[in-house]
Amino acid sequence: MKKYRILSAALAAVTLLGMLAGCGGGKSESPDVTTTAAAETETAESTVQRHKLPDTDWEGREFMVLGRTDSAHNQFTNFEIYAEELTGELVNDAIFNRNLEISTKYNAEVAQNLVVNPADTAQKQILAGDDFAKMMFVQIQQAGGMATKGYFVNYDRLEYIDLSAPWWSREVTDKLSLGGKVYFTTSYFNLMDKNRTYSMVFSKDLMKDFNLGDLYQTVRDGKWTIDLMTEYCRTVAADLNGNGEMDIDDRIGYGTDSYNAFYVNWIGCGNVMCVKDNDGCPVIDVLNDRSMLSADKLLDLYNDRSVVMIPDEWKGKVTYDHWSTSSFTFYDNRALFKTNFSHSFATLSEKTEIDYGCVPNPKLDESQEAYLSALDPVGAMLMAVPMTNVEYDFTGFMMELLSERGLYDIMPVYYETTLKTKYTYDVESGEMLDLIFANLTTDLAIVFNWKSCSQWFTLILPKDKTNSLPTLWASNESALTAAISETMDAIDALD
Repeated sequence: MKKYRILSAALAAVTLLGMLAGCGGGKSESPDVTTTAAAETETAESTVQRHKLPDTDWEGREFMVLGRTDSAHNQFTNFEIYAEELTGELVNDAIFNRNLEISTKYNAEVAQNLVVNPADTAQKQILAGDDFAKMMFVQIQQAGGMATKGYFVNYDRLEYIDLSAPWWSREVTDKLSLGGKVYFTTSYFNLMDKNRTYSMVFSKDLMKDFNLGDLYQTVRDGKWTIDLMTEYCRTVAADLNGNGEMDIDDRIGYGTDSYNAFYVNWIGCGNVMCVKDNDGCPVIDVLNDRSMLSADKLLDLYNDRSVVMIPDEWKGKVTYDHWSTSSFTFYDNRALFKTNFSHSFATLSEKTEIDYGCVPNPKLDESQEAYLSALDPVGAMLMAVPMTNVEYDFTGFMMELLSERGLYDIMPVYYETTLKTKYTYDVESGEMLDLIFANLTTDLAIVFNWKSCSQWFTLILPKDKTNSLPTLWASNESALTAAISETMDAIDALD
């Protein structure tokens, strides 16, 4: 039987603020709602940080947001901006009520324009000199090129925004700043980055069948490592049809979504391709001991294709969409672990009857302080302000307001209800989601992809099955260094 947990909006806000403080491998206790709800609600109301915006009448001004639509893959469509009417769907109604409150209190209207390629649309409008949107969502891999062309406004020019406030992601902002300048980041207004955050799901049935213990407690104890995951995967994997090779009918240890999972697991081991020097300028650093050890350990797991399934390699070998190979194997209870996105919990609940749970990416070793989660290097989106928008006061006001309301009004519904209670089986999975969202991170090397360097981890290493980082660095160092210098020269020339 499924067990559900329902938290009040105030309690949800407390949970989210706790997440932002960060958490490592220690035990996280779930609250006793029946005995602590009143006290927690009172605490939430008296201690949470709120915005400091003035009660301004914006005289009906429209805050137009450019976003993305994808009719073939709805998970890539922005849904957090606007709701046309109340429908009874919780997130939709929370967005409708938020916008209604803003309209009523501040006389400002939230509007959206969803297009197939926001970056392409924005570039055309900017070059034409049109003030087409006050803010836009841009895919993570398109943001860097637009910034260096001067298409985005430096956040420093926007009034009212406080990037240190809990409704902004300080981790992402710090990672993506360039020489102290911020041209794109994320906040709790943005749900597309939450939707496209990697996690892992596991089969409780297989864990029990093979006496692998309580994985939740292993995570709490800080013992969930890549070595342990590798051990578990090899214990469970089996050639069920006895033909001497891994095929679609066998049982596997780990089903990935693509080669990208290798990068996500490498990030989970406490790495990042691009670090900053003392001046805040990007530097590629992949040959350090931690990076090399992480790559070696991951290759030890990934190179065993009798244990790991990578959908890229199943094209033309199955009668259905090859990108679904890992999912179908997991639904059939023939995969111990599978990579997962937040929006995928709904599909899991619909497609399988197995008892599953959710955990963060494993750490490199037990000494690593936190479990780290990576944004999708392809589908995640960032927030930027087009340079043709010069209403810095109104834009900053609305971005700050929508971000704050996102934390307190929208996330309690999206995070606590839609993810934790509607689609996950147990309280423990909700606890694991706390860990996953608490430590979201990303990488400037993904945003700019200088000389295709991000493909070292999202394609080359897992596909070629060898740790070629020293060779890749040696053959690309000069070109990479020049490309980064070019980027910084372009950024330095901007306001």
